[in-house]
Amino acid sequence: MVGWTTVCAWICILTSSYLYPAQLILGLVSAAHPNYVEKAWHVYLLVVAIALSCLTLNLPRLLKSINYLLMCAIATYNLTALYLLISLLVRATPKQKAVDVFVTWANYTGWSSNGFVFFLGILPGIACLGGFDNVTHLTDELETPTKSVPQVMVGNYLLSFGIAVPMIIVYQFCNVNPESSRACRRAAYHPATP
Repeated sequence: MVGWTTVCAWICILTSSYLYPAQLILGLVSAAHPNYVEKAWHVYLLVVAIALSCLTLNLPRLLKSINYLLMCAIATYNLTALYLLISLLVRATPKQKAVDVFVTWANYTGWSSNGFVFFLGILPGIACLGGFDNVTHLTDELETPTKSVPQVMVGNYLLSFGIAVPMIIVYQFCNVNPESSRACRRAAYHPATP
């Protein structure tokens, strides 16, 4: 049972690592082109494209350049996140009130259970931090695994948490019309019948 649930967790982590970038890309497309209506098969095609690009980058013939690709990816992710945060804070007006961000509970999902909605909302963050133990699989390749592995695990978790909290707060302050995203999702996945 432990092996089955572990494999299931690996599949979920792998799937989420393809699904979230696809949803982010389509969200940016929707923000840039308000007339664009997202459909479920668009998300699927992007997931497949991201998975194939990750497979291509990890092929054996490219292993010599993987270190440079990782450094470029880290720089790109950090600069993009910084750009998004600064541009949202500067350009998004008006902003939400602090009471609406930190106190008011808004359930625009259509689900009746607020507890279920809470756990669905927290799931992406948990999935992003769920693979922090991956460094344990590299212990036989490290010089000092007893020192390096705990540093990487705890450091990665703390850095991810320290970056995620300000990003979530900025996004919440800049999301002044949460009902519009609900209407877009409903139109995309449940189109009106003629």
